[in-house]
Amino acid sequence: MRFEEYRAQLPSLKHSLQDCDKVKNLHYNPLKSTIHIHIQWDVTEFNISHLECKITYSQAYHEPQLLLRIWKVTQIEGIDCIEPWFPKELDHVLPMPKWFRFGLDA
Repeated sequence: MRFEEYRAQLPSLKHSLQDCDKVKNLHYNPLKSTIHIHIQWDVTEFNISHLECKITYSQAYHEPQLLLRIWKVTQIEGIDCIEPWFPKELDHVLPMPKWFRFGLDA
């Protein structure tokens, strides 16, 4: 996909995402051609607070890229804290179709 096509699709994607009830916060940056969102994720099994997603364009691969950050609620000395979480088996936490590939970076 060419960058111009990607950039032209972002405004309609922004409008579609704004209508989702799980989206807590959305920031569209037309200058950087990115969309940054926080998604409420109600998975009590893993104590996840929310997902942070960034949609951007990879110049190296000439395709859109979805970057995810998982935030988990933990307790430190009895106080609830939210911190990034890097689970070893991501497909158990975020079930997705087999064709969707995940990679973890710290």
